[in-house]
Amino acid sequence: MDISADQMQVFLVNANDEAHIFIDGRATFSALCSGLLSCGDLVFVRNLQRGRHDLHARFMNHAGGAHMFLRWQAIELHSIEFHSGPALQQGQLLGGGTADAFAFQAREGMTYHFALQVGEMVSVRMLLFDESWTEVSMAIMDGEQIAGHLIWACTIPGTYRVLVIPGPRAPVNAVDFLLSVGSATSVCADEPYILAGPGGVLDYSTVSQPTSCTWAIRCPEGFAASITLPHPTSALAAYAGETATVASQLAYTSGNTSSGFVLRSSNNKMLLQFTAVVAQQFVATYRCIEEQYVRVEVGSDSVQGVINSAGDRGAFEFAATGGEMYGIQIQRESLPRCVL
Repeated sequence: MDISADQMQVFLVNANDEAHIFIDGRATFSALCSGLLSCGDLVFVRNLQRGRHDLHARFMNHAGGAHMFLRWQAIELHSIEFHSGPALQQGQLLGGGTADAFAFQAREGMTYHFALQVGEMVSVRMLLFDESWTEVSMAIMDGEQIAGHLIWACTIPGTYRVLVIPGPRAPVNAVDFLLSVGSATSVCADEPYILAGPGGVLDYSTVSQPTSCTWAIRCPEGFAASITLPHPTSALAAYAGETATVASQLAYTSGNTSSGFVLRSSNNKMLLQFTAVVAQQFVATYRCIEEQYVRVEVGSDSVQGVINSAGDRGAFEFAATGGEMYGIQIQRESLPRCVL
C-alpha cells in the first residue's frame, strides 16, 4: 500500500473465522472468531508515514464457509469547540475516500449525546476513541436507518475523537452527513430522557454518574420499540409505553440476562428504568422496527397478523371439513420472504 503523506489510516475488518493483520511485518490486529458466525465489523486505527508499506492478511478457516473483508482509508481530523449548544459538523462519506474524525475535550462526570444523520440509507459506523485511538464505544447504522444516536458518559477527562466511517458496503456516490455533538446533562433527570427514533446506543457508566436512570424510547407510529442488551446487566425494568405499571411491564432483569437479550414493545414506545447497585457500565442498543403486516387467506376467510423481524412467526387456526379442498395464500406488505 502506497501512502502519499504522513496520515492516520482507519481499517475496517469483517472476518469469520480467524484473521490476523500485519503491517510492515509487525502484528497489528487480530480478529478471533473460531466457532462463531462472525466477529462483526471491527475497526482499528494506525498512523502511517509517507511511502510504501507491506500489508499482509493471514486468514484461517476452521469449519464451514468463511469470509474476510478488509478496507482502509485515510482520516481527516477536525476539532470541535463547544459553545452555547451542540456543535454541528457537516461532512461527506465517500466510496473509497476519506473518513472524518472530530476531536473534542470531554469532562469527567459529563454525559455526551452524539447524533448522526446521513442523506440516504447506507451502512455507517459512528465510533468513539480516546486520545491513543483506543475504541471506547460504537454505534452502527445498518443501512435501514438514516439517523443514529450515541449516549456516552465520560469517566476519564481528556481528548476524545468521534469517527464517522462507511460500513463494509461503502456508498457508491458521495453521501452528506450531519454530526451533532453536545452535552446531555439531564440524561438521568427525574423526568425520562427522550431517545427519539430510529435507533442508537446507550453506553452509560455509573462511575461519577447517578446510579438510577430513566429513558423513554419514542418511535414513529407504525414502528415497534426494541432494545438489545449485548451483555448481562444489573436491575433494568422495561415497560411498553411510557408508564411504569404491572400490566405494561415487559421484563425485569437482575444480572441474569444472556448476551444478546432482546426486548420488543407492543407499541411504538418503551420506558427503561435502570438501577445499579455498584458502579458499572450499562450498554443497550435500541431500534425502531417497522411493523410488517401479513394477511393469511383461507378460502373466503382471512386473518391479519404482524411479523416484526426475521425469525418472527405467527400461527393462525381454522376449522377444516373432511373431503374439502382449501386454497391458502399469504399477502404481505413489505416482507422480503415468508414461509407458510
